[in-house]
Amino acid sequence: MRPLPCFARGSTPMLVLVLVLALGCKPSGGQRALRDADARSEGGVAPEVRLGEVEDRRMSNGVGEDDVGNHDVLVRRRAARALARLGGAASLPLLFQALSDEDAEVVAWAAYGLGYVGRTDASSASEIVKALVIRAASAPSTDGASLDPEFAIARALGRCASEAAEKTLEAWLSGPRPRAAYAALALGDVASKKKTLAEATQVALLTAAGPGISTPPLVEALHPFGRFDHPLASATDRLLEVASARLSDQGPPRIFAVRALSRAGRGAASELGRVLSRADVFTPAERAEAARGLGRLGDVGQRALAEALVSIVPARDPVALTTLGTSAFGPLLVGLQSLSKPDLPGMKKLLFELAALSVPNEAPVTLRRRVAAIRCRAASVLVNGAAEDPLLLRCDAEEGGEIGQRAQLEVLGRRPIRGRRLTSLRALLGSTHVRVREAAIELIGSHSEVEEVPAMIAAALSAKQAGLVATAAQFVVAHPDRVSSAAKGPDADVAGKLADALDRTFAPDDVETVGALIEAAGAIHLGAAVPKLEAYCAHPNPTLREHAARALSLLKSAKTTCAPVSYGEPARELGHLVAREVKLVLETDAGTLAISLDPSVAPVAVTRFADLAREGFYDGVVVHRVVPGFVVQFGDPGGDGFGGPGREPLRCETTPRPFDPLTVGVALSGRDTGSSQLFITLGRHPHLDGEYALVGKASGDWDAVAEGDVIKSVKIAP
Repeated sequence: MRPLPCFARGSTPMLVLVLVLALGCKPSGGQRALRDADARSEGGVAPEVRLGEVEDRRMSNGVGEDDVGNHDVLVRRRAARALARLGGAASLPLLFQALSDEDAEVVAWAAYGLGYVGRTDASSASEIVKALVIRAASAPSTDGASLDPEFAIARALGRCASEAAEKTLEAWLSGPRPRAAYAALALGDVASKKKTLAEATQVALLTAAGPGISTPPLVEALHPFGRFDHPLASATDRLLEVASARLSDQGPPRIFAVRALSRAGRGAASELGRVLSRADVFTPAERAEAARGLGRLGDVGQRALAEALVSIVPARDPVALTTLGTSAFGPLLVGLQSLSKPDLPGMKKLLFELAALSVPNEAPVTLRRRVAAIRCRAASVLVNGAAEDPLLLRCDAEEGGEIGQRAQLEVLGRRPIRGRRLTSLRALLGSTHVRVREAAIELIGSHSEVEEVPAMIAAALSAKQAGLVATAAQFVVAHPDRVSSAAKGPDADVAGKLADALDRTFAPDDVETVGALIEAAGAIHLGAAVPKLEAYCAHPNPTLREHAARALSLLKSAKTTCAPVSYGEPARELGHLVAREVKLVLETDAGTLAISLDPSVAPVAVTRFADLAREGFYDGVVVHRVVPGFVVQFGDPGGDGFGGPGREPLRCETTPRPFDPLTVGVALSGRDTGSSQLFITLGRHPHLDGEYALVGKASGDWDAVAEGDVIKSVKIAP
């Protein structure tokens, strides 16, 4: 017989939390011993091992009160972590119990889990906010803990995003650090969800970021202004003043000031131009953000952008051009991408010079690739919508090169696509580069005048590349009227190819492709697909169940809900988990780089990545995504971001930790969809915190990496 729990299962969670905090309600020593013995006697499996499988297999009822109240703090931590990652309102009573624990990490995990329930379950949000505020009044010490409960509590309040949560966070801005900084980040979460903040909150943020209240001023208080488009008109001048002053600060949070300036109106153009121009003062991430900000500020931003570009473009000689192989490339490229007015003083001459850049044949491929990107961007600005202009067609020295073809597609999109322009689009739909074909499908979506769309989509649905199939299916979801009609139903060819694609056997980690096909079947009311979709409604993967529920709701004209299902088998990595840090050394086109993988909170993912590196999976893989100042992403052997090694997708091991610069995370396309793709952050990006599995830290000049660079080899350091 198990000992009685510390409180009755039927107790109201909010009342229980108050009583626990007030009375210190804990199991007695005898109860603890009984619980430990009982837990460890179940099949001879240690409770932390059992809880690891519960978490991995998403066993919604696999954590009990005995786990949350265990004498062993490691068991309580694993129980709280499992609950946080399982999610759902059913976990609330145990999460509230864990929130009352005296251990900082248990409290952090509990707060993290409560924040996600509060975000998705509005009926529980009020109770959760109250519990979090009470717990914050006496948060346990973080001494020796790897997680900060105050950080987790603040961000959980931000995810709830209620009026009460916003007011609490606003009040914390004038309090002690680091809680004030965490509150500012959490208000960014509120702003992201509500697309605005109350006037009192905006005033409090500007007060905290300005001089005189905080010492030093709270730069993080500018973060929320970068998460919504239109601050109050009465706050704009003050925002410009405060954000400009914070540019003199040092450290990763300074990027919040740069982002805030892009919302501070036309007067911010000169400051953003200064940031872009001063490579000796500002980081590559800050300069890239400044270039994007200038692109938001209309004519005055374009003028400041043009002036800054003149100062940062390297001299047109072989020695100076080598700087394009460094971290200087990213801000320059973003600056050119943000430029839309070639008629500004000095711009046409500069752009023609850039469009004519040349490098010796013996130059490294990495430099030739970067020069092609600069040439093609400059040419695309100059030719406006003339997609057959020789300047554009010759911008990529590689005949039929991907960079040149993607530039041509961008220019095609600036005018109606008919006649010869439609002929050019058809040619690009047959490109040897899958990403060009995907971009061509996406372009059709914004051009209703394009003819013969069903045939184009049907052809893409039958392609062998999973990413192209996914792109075509996503087109169907977004534009069902282009391949179907109310009178005749879906185009026969599209319907047939979509049904065939649903019957194909895709790799287990092709979740994004299968999910898009499921949604497409619902979008065009493909009745024959109902049995298939009902089967996916019982699939272990939660993302596929979500897709199936939405598609079936459309097909049946009634809301469909797919019940949670546990994974049938645990991840195979659980049998040989990595126990200590793994350092990967990457030889790339951009030089030698490194990643240190930390298995402490994401052991299954780290084991997967270590296994793949040991097997040589990453050798020769292309860096398929680079957003200067944001992320570098790789790990897809197909090079378009849709693929992986063909293994079961990873179950999310997300964590209440911040994504600081050079943090390594697992790329996702929904819950439990990671596989082999990693991303490295190039700046501080709080909106990533807790949303992706954090698996380590990177080192080296990742700002110098460009899209298309090749990872030549990855080795595990001894």
